[in-house]
Amino acid sequence: MDALTIDRATTRDIAALAALHTGSLPDDFLRSLGLGFLERVYYPATIESPHGALLVARAGQRTIGFVTIAHKTSAFAGHMLRGHLLELAGCALAAAARRPAHLLLSAEVLWSVIMAPPDPIEGEIVLIAVSADARGRGVGKALVREALEYLRRHSVPQCRTKTLAANASVIAMYHGLGWHVRDRFRLIGRDYVTIVSPAL
Repeated sequence: MDALTIDRATTRDIAALAALHTGSLPDDFLRSLGLGFLERVYYPATIESPHGALLVARAGQRTIGFVTIAHKTSAFAGHMLRGHLLELAGCALAAAARRPAHLLLSAEVLWSVIMAPPDPIEGEIVLIAVSADARGRGVGKALVREALEYLRRHSVPQCRTKTLAANASVIAMYHGLGWHVRDRFRLIGRDYVTIVSPAL
């Protein structure tokens, strides 16, 4: 593998990020909204958000991973909803046309975002992905370290992330970095965990 570099994403990265997201996060709800949602709504909004950052891992010229970080999670989610609610609704309706049960899933996710009590930990790794052929080479850990450095620069004292409870390899990676499972919850018919970092 070529030398690993990690830097901020730009709009030129959107197609590669959406393709990596689709291929590496098959169970992610955002993926179910379609490639168009990722390319036209999610990644442009993430790149422009003043409440977070999107970092890209590259081996040479190839995108092999990314991490989305929010230093103020509630504002990050609000920016996504406020600025793109109509586009989000259109993508959810299109997904529901393909699979009618998706409308209930979309409603449940939206309700959980709106009604969730504020988390005392504002720093969050929102998404992290590494291409299948680059896994096991430390790319995920490097992305987590860069995410934590970003949060330190924004004076955020701790970080959290969420993953499927069955995602043993991801949970093990975080445990190896000193994180711990704080709680478990259920959403859209699946069990998830919240994993919390040590103090930054």
